[in-house]
Amino acid sequence: MEKVYDLLALDPEKKGAYEKCWQIPLSYTTTKNLKFDEISPSIWSVCDESVEFPTGDLDPDDWVLVNLELNVPGRVMYEQENWINIQNYLLDKEEYENISVLTRVRVVSDMFSLAEAGILSYQFVFQTIVYLEHEEAYAVWNVAFKEIDKIRSLLLRTDIFKAYQDSIDDSS
Repeated sequence: MEKVYDLLALDPEKKGAYEKCWQIPLSYTTTKNLKFDEISPSIWSVCDESVEFPTGDLDPDDWVLVNLELNVPGRVMYEQENWINIQNYLLDKEEYENISVLTRVRVVSDMFSLAEAGILSYQFVFQTIVYLEHEEAYAVWNVAFKEIDKIRSLLLRTDIFKAYQDSIDDSS
């Protein structure tokens, strides 16, 4: 896995203002080596260099999660295959709790923020948060509700609000 993060600027014209060299402490875990209690940085990312994670032998359906327990303020953008593997793991009601609550909060928050920036599709986000039907942690639900309410507020005075409201009513 190469670059697993990117600097997120919602206003593309302001992105240049954020282009500085940062050393970012990264903690990570994998499907095969769940270690959410080890949040000390195991790798430091310097500037815009690619980062190699010593992940061992991962199967094609395994994932890597970076920035455990909200250790560093920032968003993580994964490669598409990794997002799909995370999604599948969350959708498995027997497995999803193996990912710590704080890391699930971060993943849900990152997905919505990346969708808002146009980097990740809202379709993917909503296909993923279907997993909430078996989520029991208030913190994860709280993040999801706030993000969905933000979308509702944006759509409130638009022509598509009725279709949005109907889709919400149909799903309940």
